[in-house]
Amino acid sequence: MKPSVNADPSSEEELGQLLAEARERRRELDKDGQLHRPNHIPAALRIRYVGLSVLLLLYAGFSFVRDDVYFPDRRGRGVHFHGVPALILIAVMVLAVLNMVSVVLDHYDERNNERKYRHFAFLTEVAAWLLVAAAIVLGAFVFRNAT
Repeated sequence: MKPSVNADPSSEEELGQLLAEARERRRELDKDGQLHRPNHIPAALRIRYVGLSVLLLLYAGFSFVRDDVYFPDRRGRGVHFHGVPALILIAVMVLAVLNMVSVVLDHYDERNNERKYRHFAFLTEVAAWLLVAAAIVLGAFVFRNAT
């Protein structure tokens, strides 16, 4: 925005100073000098993630106590995991909860660190999928108590 030709130089300085102070107080500037706007996660998604996190933690605790992680299938019999594969799948559930909670926390965190949250979410997702594969392999070939 260019100042008008008739503008008083002191007004321009004052406006520039006020703008700089407002930017400092309101948000951080990124490395390009642009205003940082924190992520906005819709309320419905935050509520869904918190609800799913609570349910998943409850199921993980229930599965841990019973040493039985059950996944239903179309025919009704489902798949049960016990022992080490069950513990691995419980760890997967905890990673999923951490992933969802990080999205919710990112909404409320106004600092310019969205990249760190995305990196954390990526790492938890990759770790969870690797653990799922390990649990399936262990359950099917090593422990053979998955039915």
